[in-house]
Amino acid sequence: MHKTIITFFLFLISQSLFCMKQTQKITTFVQKPHLVAILDKEKGFIGGENGFELINLNTNESIKKECFEGGVYDVATNPPKTKFGITVEGKVIRYNAHFNEKEWEEDTHVQGYNSLSFNSQDENQMITHICTTNLHDGITCLSPNLAVISHSPGYHICSPIYCHPTESVVVWITEHHALEETTSLLRRRIDIPEDNVGQYTPDGSILLNGNNDAGTHHVVCLLSEHWTDQSKITEYRLSEDSGLFSEIIFYSKNIIALLLKNSSIEYWNYKKKTLLATTATIVQHKSTLHAERPLGKRIAFFPNGLYCLVALSDDCYIVPVPTEIIFKKNTKQILFSTFCLMYKRELTLRGNDGTTITEFLPDEVVYLILQKLLLMNKRKSILRSCIISHSS
Repeated sequence: MHKTIITFFLFLISQSLFCMKQTQKITTFVQKPHLVAILDKEKGFIGGENGFELINLNTNESIKKECFEGGVYDVATNPPKTKFGITVEGKVIRYNAHFNEKEWEEDTHVQGYNSLSFNSQDENQMITHICTTNLHDGITCLSPNLAVISHSPGYHICSPIYCHPTESVVVWITEHHALEETTSLLRRRIDIPEDNVGQYTPDGSILLNGNNDAGTHHVVCLLSEHWTDQSKITEYRLSEDSGLFSEIIFYSKNIIALLLKNSSIEYWNYKKKTLLATTATIVQHKSTLHAERPLGKRIAFFPNGLYCLVALSDDCYIVPVPTEIIFKKNTKQILFSTFCLMYKRELTLRGNDGTTITEFLPDEVVYLILQKLLLMNKRKSILRSCIISHSS
């Protein structure tokens, strides 16, 4: 029996799904990174106070570097990951994600921070803020490539902007701490506490999150069809034991990842208010926040759901996702039971001439069956490659 157990764990060690590489530091020229995005299974984007860099995440080789005075404020990718856009001082720029070349840029006349999002209904069109004397009530389409929310000159953008998953509608926080949902026809607002960020859930509700006065985090889900009526708000408030967080991103439909200030990551089923897993602190005594770049997109998941790219205050890391998030509950127990039923069990093979041969089921066949079982026992959101990126 001891030999069987040892052999089983040797199998687990041999599987990349159970023995993922350890946390890996990414070398980059970007200073004080606060933006990350995954462009494909190998290519990542890192942005910070001096520009951005595209990096091969397998080899850590630099693919492209661009410097911007004042740094990069925000990044977004379209759903198929064929294009990405950035905001810098006074401009919005779009790039081809395959060829890594700039396609066009537009002046926004916004001083300081500005955000952007791709239109979920048009993979070529970005939505951002502009400052102009020609004001409109809703989202205005300037071209097939760009739609804008207009403000008077001197307006200060205070939060990221996120697009609805099935509509050309965006949500953001105004400089007067109101949650605004902007459509092509109108703007509607509701007052919220300071230091909150609003974003859409995969089903189109609004997730409002922030750090409260006691120094703990909370997440509140607002039902989108009633969100202007505060009596209809449904709250999903998480535990108040984890401390400040600097980022929330959806890992799958019901699972969110919280990047905490101490550089650990919590995974929650936000609807059931259940903590599913916590990663160890990535770097001891390393904060994920710095005052001069409080707004960012500091975590992005790989397409296979096995790793995430994380930006801390000075460095970036590739961090494995906990196996209990990737796989269904009791996966290891099911595998071990199956392994015990198959391993070193005699097979009696009877030939046409009536002779019999006794053999063992080959190890290669046992391992192949267990690998197939692993794939079958992945969470559906991973199996269907439905990882939701914060930058989409």
